[in-house]
Amino acid sequence: MNLSGLVWTKYTDRLRCAARWFVRIRSGRLDPLTDKSFGEWLKQSDNEAHYERCELSWALTSELAQQPQIKSLLRDADRLVAHYRQTGAPENRSKPWWSDFGRWEGLRKPAIAAAALCLVGLAGRLAFMALHVEEYHTATGEQRALVLQDGSVVTLNTASKVRIRYSRTTRLVELERGEALFSVKKNPARPFEVQAQGGITRAVGTQFAVQVTGIVADVSVLEGTVAVFAGQPGRQAESPTRLTAGQAIAYVPGGPVSTTRQADISRIRAWQAQRIEFNDTTLGTAIEDYNRYSKIPLVLASRELAGRRISGAFGIGDEEALLNALKQILPVAIEKRQNEIVILARQ
Repeated sequence: MNLSGLVWTKYTDRLRCAARWFVRIRSGRLDPLTDKSFGEWLKQSDNEAHYERCELSWALTSELAQQPQIKSLLRDADRLVAHYRQTGAPENRSKPWWSDFGRWEGLRKPAIAAAALCLVGLAGRLAFMALHVEEYHTATGEQRALVLQDGSVVTLNTASKVRIRYSRTTRLVELERGEALFSVKKNPARPFEVQAQGGITRAVGTQFAVQVTGIVADVSVLEGTVAVFAGQPGRQAESPTRLTAGQAIAYVPGGPVSTTRQADISRIRAWQAQRIEFNDTTLGTAIEDYNRYSKIPLVLASRELAGRRISGAFGIGDEEALLNALKQILPVAIEKRQNEIVILARQ
């Protein structure tokens, strides 16, 4: 077996072990000694990360349950669970009942393997407990602050959507679209993670923002430090990018991570206070940013206008103030139409 094969075998062995613990914890059959053993196991190597993958896969199964392939797996799982309920699992068995999960080891990708393991748990609803998932979103131009159960605060910017999953070992937020600011209560034993575009930003107690634009995820740190696990698959856990206050990076799914740059903290603080600030910004960029908050978009009539630069601060939703400022500082005219507002070069 080559080196890559040995690494893969070691990885899947740990993942299977995490899956067995996951099933055991969810079954509710825990005594003080077992609970202590679980805590000690979590502290070893990267066991906690593997356990979190199982929890995430479990949470995601509800979204996959109607797919034909998953239904087939669930039917097999139903038969397996029914067998154990009817025949029982003798306490003196040399082979533990959950070892049948080894049947999934032929699956090639660890994420799929973890999902399959957790799908068996989904089939036995009476034996296991699902994670509670909360979903929140904002409309165009809307902002919303969420106080989580541990006291952390998630502030959603315009047109954003998050899913929140709290478990025994981690606090997990999935940013599906838009932008959010996270003010995290410190808890070293329970990391706070934000998933976006295939990457994970992990913090213990800090303040940072994550923005999804197209396929690009952007992470900016306002206070404290974070670790960003992103980039090529298999290398994420080996070399996370660590950011401190005032730093930012960007990444795309499965692609390279950008070099560290200075975070635009003033922009983040501005939208948090329901303002949009432009500091020697091109008109094209300013209009693009403003349109994130407006149901009626601003449109530039010519490419030449996009390169002109503006500065100023405007309240979110204060369309007239922005248009009046543009007419004063640039040679433009404004034409309001039914579904858009056009900015034209003044003749």
